Amino acid sequence: MITSALSSADLIVDESYGGSRNGNASDDPLPQLLGVDNGAGFRHLGKRPAVKTLKLLALKSSLTDINWPDSIDRENGLFTYYGDKREPGDLHDTPRQGNLMLRNLFDEAHSQQTSDHFPPIFLFGNTGTYRDLRFLGLAVPSAAGKECV
Repeated sequence: MITSALSSADLIVDESYGGSRNGNASDDPLPQLLGVDNGAGFRHLGKRPAVKTLKLLALKSSLTDINWPDSIDRENGLFTYYGDKREPGDLHDTPRQGNLMLRNLFDEAHSQQTSDHFPPIFLFGNTGTYRDLRFLGLAVPSAAGKECV
């Protein structure tokens, strides 16, 4: 699917979504597809990093970085994400607050208090063609031994 139809496109698992072919950041399809900014692995609508002010989160991974081996196990429905902290220091201290947003989402998902607001988390992976992306599905924060409330 190319740029002109992105603003009204349905998200379909394993569908590829392509942006323009200008050779720069404007080729990114996520701004037109979801209304988020371009660049970086974490994209969001709403004020970050608080869960109650997030409208949605889009998480993009190349799925090819051997130092941060994000992976998707389609058979079991598990996505393993290594975060966006590439330098020593506090894991949650990143310029775009992606890891902090993710921690807050995990905390909220595993809280004993129920909330009437939880933003959808859309997963995307690079296709290897320009800045085109493949929709991998929706994510629910979870960890081994923890159940979402």
